[in-house]
Amino acid sequence: KGDHIVTGWENNGLEVPIALKGRVPVKVSCNASIVYGDLLTSSERPGFAIKKDLSRLNIVERIEMMEGTTLGKALENCEEGEKKIMVWID
Repeated sequence: KGDHIVTGWENNGLEVPIALKGRVPVKVSCNASIVYGDLLTSSERPGFAIKKDLSRLNIVERIEMMEGTTLGKALENCEEGEKKIMVWID
């Protein structure tokens, strides 16, 4: 029905928005090109998402990677570098 954003707290006591569902701007690292509809997962770099690349995995590894590691789906493309794109979180 819409975006669901609540307020959380950082260690220093400041309020920060936390997205639970909907369209959310997310910082991504585009080492592998990201296109509309790609699944995204967390990066080794804190605060960034990366493309979830399942193409090199066998079926068992793909199923294991699909469980619990997806952040959302890209709603925009990113060819290279780092930028903020809209992502669907559900």
